[in-house]
Amino acid sequence: MTKLLRYKTIGSTNEEAVRLAKSMDPITPTVLIAETQTKGRGRYGHSWYSDQKEGLYYSYLHPECYHDTNQISQQNNAICQGICAVIHHITGLQATIKEPNDILINTKKVCGILSELGPIKALRASYMVIGIGLNINQPLFPTSIKKTATSLFLETGQTYDKNDFIKRITKELTLMFKAHPKGF
Repeated sequence: MTKLLRYKTIGSTNEEAVRLAKSMDPITPTVLIAETQTKGRGRYGHSWYSDQKEGLYYSYLHPECYHDTNQISQQNNAICQGICAVIHHITGLQATIKEPNDILINTKKVCGILSELGPIKALRASYMVIGIGLNINQPLFPTSIKKTATSLFLETGQTYDKNDFIKRITKELTLMFKAHPKGF
């Protein structure tokens, strides 16, 4: 059973998931959701615009998992495909993957994914955190990113219930780990 933790405001759901992983014994599957993040981040220390309640700021903490550095791109691709499937299921939109970890709709970024691993021993990571920033109901973006970012609302004119995405993404990730217990 996956535990769900909700926060009004947090620095970063990924940072909190890593903190939890280091304090949990044993580590249990946990989903962290924030209404807003003050330090949302992506790869290479880039920031993720996440101060509007209209987005989904989500991290999935998974306990010990097989890890082979040769399979990282396959794993990222599986995560991205799962997110694209969720977007299509809920909205009907066809999202595309910009490798290694971005999801686009009509050439604009709608989702970013940041995976982080705990310490690795004998091809086993002590935990994995998958952070997902998904632009759902944002009606606009700051000038600095409005030419490159979009939301599901901007693409369809409809608003969506974030809980539908939380349930479907959690189900996709849970199934992914069950289908690949020994790696990809």
